Amino acid sequence: MSDRDLKLNTLRTVKQSPGLVLEEHGHCEVPAGCGGVVLRWRRRSLRPIEVWIQTLASKSVYIDGQALETGRPLVPPGEHVLAIRFQEVDPEAPVLMAACVDGEKPSKMVPPDAGAFRVVSLPDGSWKYATSEPADPSWMSPGFDDSGWRPMIAREFPPPDEKDWSAKGRIQHIQKLGGQGLGIEGPAAVLLVRKTFVVEA
Repeated sequence: MSDRDLKLNTLRTVKQSPGLVLEEHGHCEVPAGCGGVVLRWRRRSLRPIEVWIQTLASKSVYIDGQALETGRPLVPPGEHVLAIRFQEVDPEAPVLMAACVDGEKPSKMVPPDAGAFRVVSLPDGSWKYATSEPADPSWMSPGFDDSGWRPMIAREFPPPDEKDWSAKGRIQHIQKLGGQGLGIEGPAAVLLVRKTFVVEA
Protein backbone atom coordinates (compact mmCIF):
# COMPACT_ATOMS: atom_id res chain seq x y z
CA MET A 1 0.00 0.00 0.00
CA SER A 2 1.38 3.42 -0.96
CA ASP A 3 1.84 6.30 1.47
CA ARG A 4 -0.88 8.20 -0.43
CA ASP A 5 -3.45 5.41 -0.01
CA LEU A 6 -2.58 5.09 3.65
CA LYS A 7 -3.14 8.79 4.26
CA LEU A 8 -6.47 8.82 2.40
CA ASN A 9 -7.77 5.75 4.20
CA THR A 10 -6.69 7.21 7.53
CA LEU A 11 -8.63 10.40 6.79
CA ARG A 12 -11.77 8.52 5.75
CA THR A 13 -11.89 6.53 8.99
CA VAL A 14 -11.75 9.64 11.19
CA LYS A 15 -15.39 10.69 10.90
CA GLN A 16 -16.16 11.82 14.42
CA SER A 17 -14.83 14.61 16.57
CA PRO A 18 -16.20 16.27 19.70
CA GLY A 19 -15.85 19.72 18.18
CA LEU A 20 -15.82 19.11 14.41
CA VAL A 21 -18.04 17.64 11.69
CA LEU A 22 -16.58 16.05 8.55
CA GLU A 23 -18.47 17.13 5.41
CA GLU A 24 -18.24 15.57 1.97
CA HIS A 25 -18.89 17.83 -1.01
CA GLY A 26 -19.30 16.90 -4.65
CA HIS A 27 -17.95 18.86 -7.60
CA CYS A 28 -21.30 20.66 -8.00
CA GLU A 29 -21.03 22.16 -4.51
CA VAL A 30 -17.39 23.23 -4.46
CA PRO A 31 -14.75 23.73 -7.17
CA ALA A 32 -13.31 20.22 -6.91
CA GLY A 33 -13.17 19.48 -10.63
CA CYS A 34 -15.41 17.17 -12.63
CA GLY A 35 -16.26 14.16 -10.50
CA GLY A 36 -14.10 15.41 -7.64
CA VAL A 37 -14.88 15.19 -3.94
CA VAL A 38 -13.77 17.51 -1.16
CA LEU A 39 -13.76 16.53 2.51
CA ARG A 40 -14.00 19.52 4.85
CA TRP A 41 -14.01 19.77 8.62
CA ARG A 42 -16.22 22.47 10.16
CA ARG A 43 -16.93 23.46 13.73
CA ARG A 44 -19.84 21.49 15.17
CA SER A 45 -21.17 24.67 16.82
CA LEU A 46 -21.85 26.18 13.38
CA ARG A 47 -24.80 25.11 11.29
CA PRO A 48 -24.87 25.26 7.47
CA ILE A 49 -27.90 26.81 5.79
CA GLU A 50 -28.70 26.99 2.09
CA VAL A 51 -29.79 30.41 0.81
CA TRP A 52 -31.88 30.60 -2.39
CA ILE A 53 -32.87 34.06 -3.67
CA GLN A 54 -34.51 35.11 -6.95
CA THR A 55 -34.90 38.80 -7.76
CA LEU A 56 -35.59 41.02 -10.75
CA ALA A 57 -33.36 43.87 -9.53
CA SER A 58 -29.72 44.30 -8.59
CA LYS A 59 -29.12 43.42 -4.96
CA SER A 60 -26.62 43.02 -2.13
CA VAL A 61 -27.28 40.25 0.40
CA TYR A 62 -26.09 40.10 4.01
CA ILE A 63 -26.44 37.85 7.03
CA ASP A 64 -25.97 39.72 10.32
CA GLY A 65 -24.30 42.57 8.46
CA GLN A 66 -21.75 40.39 6.68
CA ALA A 67 -21.90 40.21 2.88
CA LEU A 68 -23.04 36.78 1.72
CA GLU A 69 -20.17 35.22 -0.20
CA THR A 70 -21.57 31.69 -0.53
CA GLY A 71 -24.98 30.09 -0.96
CA ARG A 72 -24.25 27.82 2.01
CA PRO A 73 -23.05 29.99 4.91
CA LEU A 74 -22.23 28.62 8.36
CA VAL A 75 -24.08 30.29 11.25
CA PRO A 76 -24.13 29.71 15.00
CA PRO A 77 -27.37 28.93 16.84
CA GLY A 78 -29.46 31.94 17.75
CA GLU A 79 -31.22 34.90 16.11
CA HIS A 80 -30.03 36.12 12.73
CA VAL A 81 -31.06 38.62 10.06
CA LEU A 82 -31.18 38.12 6.31
CA ALA A 83 -30.80 41.64 4.90
CA ILE A 84 -31.10 42.62 1.23
CA ARG A 85 -30.41 46.03 -0.28
CA PHE A 86 -31.90 46.96 -3.68
CA GLN A 87 -31.75 50.02 -5.89
CA GLU A 88 -34.33 51.30 -8.40
CA VAL A 89 -37.17 48.88 -7.67
CA ASP A 90 -40.34 48.92 -9.77
CA PRO A 91 -43.23 48.99 -7.23
CA GLU A 92 -45.53 47.19 -9.66
CA ALA A 93 -43.12 44.26 -10.11
CA PRO A 94 -42.23 41.44 -7.73
CA VAL A 95 -39.09 42.10 -5.70
CA LEU A 96 -37.96 38.72 -4.45
CA MET A 97 -38.57 35.06 -3.77
CA ALA A 98 -36.40 33.39 -1.14
CA ALA A 99 -35.82 30.22 0.83
CA CYS A 100 -33.30 29.50 3.58
CA VAL A 101 -33.21 25.83 4.52
CA ASP A 102 -31.14 23.41 6.54
CA GLY A 103 -27.87 22.71 4.73
CA GLU A 104 -26.88 19.84 7.02
CA LYS A 105 -26.16 16.68 5.05
CA PRO A 106 -28.01 13.61 6.42
CA SER A 107 -25.78 11.12 8.18
CA LYS A 108 -25.85 8.61 11.02
CA MET A 109 -25.11 11.48 13.37
CA VAL A 110 -27.68 13.81 11.75
CA PRO A 111 -30.65 11.94 10.25
CA PRO A 112 -32.90 13.61 7.62
CA ASP A 113 -35.24 16.33 8.96
CA ALA A 114 -33.68 16.24 12.43
CA GLY A 115 -34.54 19.72 13.69
CA ALA A 116 -35.01 20.81 10.06
CA PHE A 117 -34.69 24.55 9.54
CA ARG A 118 -36.72 26.38 6.90
CA VAL A 119 -37.52 30.03 6.23
CA VAL A 120 -39.37 31.01 3.05
CA SER A 121 -40.69 34.23 1.57
CA LEU A 122 -44.37 34.63 2.51
CA PRO A 123 -46.66 37.68 2.85
CA ASP A 124 -46.99 36.95 6.57
CA GLY A 125 -45.72 40.28 7.93
CA SER A 126 -42.28 38.96 8.89
CA TRP A 127 -40.55 40.18 5.71
CA LYS A 128 -40.23 43.94 6.25
CA TYR A 129 -38.96 46.79 4.12
CA ALA A 130 -37.98 50.44 4.26
CA THR A 131 -37.39 52.94 1.46
CA SER A 132 -34.96 55.23 3.28
CA GLU A 133 -31.46 54.48 4.53
CA PRO A 134 -31.01 54.38 8.34
CA ALA A 135 -28.20 56.43 9.88
CA ASP A 136 -26.10 53.32 10.57
CA PRO A 137 -25.93 49.72 9.30
CA SER A 138 -27.52 48.24 12.43
CA TRP A 139 -30.65 47.51 10.35
CA MET A 140 -28.79 44.45 9.05
CA SER A 141 -28.27 42.99 12.54
CA PRO A 142 -30.43 41.32 15.21
CA GLY A 143 -31.91 43.63 17.81
CA PHE A 144 -32.73 46.44 15.39
CA ASP A 145 -36.19 47.98 15.95
CA ASP A 146 -38.03 47.47 12.65
CA SER A 147 -41.49 48.12 14.09
CA GLY A 148 -41.79 51.15 11.80
CA TRP A 149 -40.96 49.13 8.67
CA ARG A 150 -43.73 48.00 6.33
CA PRO A 151 -44.60 44.36 5.58
CA MET A 152 -43.94 43.09 2.07
CA ILE A 153 -46.98 42.04 0.05
CA ALA A 154 -47.66 39.17 -2.33
CA ARG A 155 -46.50 39.68 -5.92
CA GLU A 156 -46.50 36.84 -8.43
CA PHE A 157 -43.28 36.28 -10.35
CA PRO A 158 -43.65 36.12 -14.14
CA PRO A 159 -42.42 32.92 -15.82
CA PRO A 160 -38.72 33.31 -16.66
CA ASP A 161 -37.37 33.07 -20.18
CA GLU A 162 -37.30 29.41 -21.23
CA LYS A 163 -33.60 29.79 -22.04
CA ASP A 164 -32.79 31.13 -18.57
CA TRP A 165 -32.35 27.74 -16.92
CA SER A 166 -30.72 29.25 -13.83
CA ALA A 167 -33.67 31.52 -12.97
CA LYS A 168 -36.20 28.84 -13.90
CA GLY A 169 -34.51 26.30 -11.63
CA ARG A 170 -34.24 28.75 -8.72
CA ILE A 171 -37.91 29.74 -8.94
CA GLN A 172 -39.07 26.13 -9.13
CA HIS A 173 -36.88 25.14 -6.18
CA ILE A 174 -38.08 28.03 -4.00
CA GLN A 175 -41.71 27.29 -4.90
CA LYS A 176 -41.20 23.62 -4.06
CA LEU A 177 -39.92 24.68 -0.63
CA GLY A 178 -43.03 26.86 -0.16
CA GLY A 179 -41.70 30.31 -1.02
CA GLN A 180 -43.82 32.94 -2.76
CA GLY A 181 -43.08 36.18 -4.60
CA LEU A 182 -43.05 39.37 -2.53
CA GLY A 183 -43.22 43.04 -3.47
CA ILE A 184 -43.78 46.51 -2.08
CA GLU A 185 -46.25 49.38 -2.32
CA GLY A 186 -45.10 52.70 -3.74
CA PRO A 187 -41.87 53.84 -5.42
CA ALA A 188 -38.42 53.13 -3.98
CA ALA A 189 -35.11 54.57 -5.15
CA VAL A 190 -33.52 52.50 -2.38
CA LEU A 191 -35.15 49.42 -0.87
CA LEU A 192 -34.01 47.66 2.30
CA VAL A 193 -35.47 44.27 3.24
CA ARG A 194 -35.13 42.50 6.60
CA LYS A 195 -36.08 38.99 7.65
CA THR A 196 -35.29 37.82 11.18
CA PHE A 197 -34.93 34.07 11.75
CA VAL A 198 -33.71 31.73 14.48
CA VAL A 199 -31.37 28.76 14.06
CA GLU A 200 -31.79 26.14 16.78
CA ALA A 201 -28.80 24.41 18.33
